[in-house]
Amino acid sequence: MKDKLILIYYINVKGLSSLEAAEKRMRFSQTLRLDGVIQQFIPITDGVTKVECINPILCEEKTYSEIKERLERISKELDKQEEIY
Repeated sequence: MKDKLILIYYINVKGLSSLEAAEKRMRFSQTLRLDGVIQQFIPITDGVTKVECINPILCEEKTYSEIKERLERISKELDKQEEIY
């Protein structure tokens, strides 16, 4: 069921160690926490820090579900990587 706004934050971590990148991602997620919104914080090394919005009202059900599933997989993978540090 599509119902929540999705915000994807791409955070530039170029030049940071893996530990520093994980800490930066954690600071962003703690600072920008919003109720009723699905949020994902993705570290990048190329490009600028930015936010993309997936509006469930403007998005087809199938597309919304696919995006949500991908974000869940990305989140699990990032959490695994951060456990290493």
